Formats: sequence, structure tokens, C-alpha cells
Amino acid sequence: MPHAFQSHAYLRRLYKCCCAWCVAFACMSTGALVLFGFVIVKPYLHATALELTNCTVLFATQVEAWVPCKCGQGCSSSFPCLQVIVEYWSDAANSTTRAMIYDNEEVSHQSLGCTVQACSEPSYNKKVIDEYQLKWGQPGQEYICWHEPQGERVLRVRVRSKNHVIHSMLWPSLGFTLALVCLVVFFFVSRRYQLKNDPVQMQMRDSPTVTTPPDNENPAFHHQSQSTDSV
Repeated sequence: MPHAFQSHAYLRRLYKCCCAWCVAFACMSTGALVLFGFVIVKPYLHATALELTNCTVLFATQVEAWVPCKCGQGCSSSFPCLQVIVEYWSDAANSTTRAMIYDNEEVSHQSLGCTVQACSEPSYNKKVIDEYQLKWGQPGQEYICWHEPQGERVLRVRVRSKNHVIHSMLWPSLGFTLALVCLVVFFFVSRRYQLKNDPVQMQMRDSPTVTTPPDNENPAFHHQSQSTDSV
């Protein structure tokens, strides 16, 4: 009997541990869904209405004030703000339009007012920005870009595709579903084990069954019948 109690306590601890892991995994999957929604899905949805066009660089300049940024936990840095102004043809306006171009939708979504950003060592950031200006910010340079038909937002490239959105939503959703299914399975298995090993149920199963014989097979019934006949 003590061995049975020890086994039951061990299974209860195992059940609680499994449930805790499932709940934690479900919470992490939910957090991943929210994070990917802001980091991947939202910029992608903002960029779905963009159209291809040709951009011509008018000029590029680096503002005097550097932009602060976070390069990790407890790490702060800054980078020079490069602004590349381009001219492109807009079908909606039926004319050429001037605007500052962003390197991609992620930079545009952060709304820092800079064409590109780099957040590492300040000297390295300066080098990255200078190289970007030499490569994409020369006056008169032309390249394909993306622009909003009803706005002035222009992107040099799009880094997020439909596959990124599908994977960012699919795997966290599968993780949450798997954790929920495991939690339900563990609950029913534990419930079934508890009912099977309930002391009251075990006593009812182990107790001998007392059956009452029929009246015609009961000796007292025959004795009472004989007494009645003699009277």
C-alpha cells in the first residue's frame, strides 16, 4: 500500500510538471505571435500597397545631430542620420514627386527620419552610413524602388515577403495548439488515473459481493411454509 501511495504522489508531481511546461510553452507561443505581428506582419501589411517605380537621387546629406539607438541589453550607441532625397514618377499624382527614400520597410516603420540605420560601435556606424551613401546616395543615380500610390513613402527594397508572414504565424500557432492539446490529454489521463485509484472505488471493487438467495431457496422460507401448512 505505501508503494501505491508513493507511485500516486510521483504521478501527481509529474502531471503538475507537464502542465506547467505546457502552460509556459503556450505563453511563449502567444508572445511570439504578438512579437512577430509587430515586427514582421505589420510592416508587411503596410508595404503591400507599394508599387514599383524608378527613383532618381537628387541629393544626400548627413544631419549634424546623431540619432541614439539601443544595440542590446545595457548597450547604447548612435549613428549619423543620412537622408537621401529622390524623385520618382507617381501615377496617382500624374507627375514627378520628391521624397526621402527609406532602405526598407523596417526602417520606415521605426519613423526615425533617416534613410538607413546602423547600431553598433559609433565609428563602425559612421563607416556603414558613409558606404551606404556612396553606394545609393550619389546625385543622378537611378534604381528601381517602391512607393505608396497615395502617399510619399518610398522604399529602396522590401525585405519581408509572404513566406515570412506565413512562417511567423504558422509555427507559433502550431506550438500553442500542441501545448493546448497536451494539456487536455494530461488532464484526462490524470483524471482517469485518479478515478481508477480512488480509495472508495478500490474498496468497492475489492469487497466481496453478498448475494441474497431467492425466497424459494431460503431455509427460513421453507420453515415458515411448513408452519403455515400445519396450522
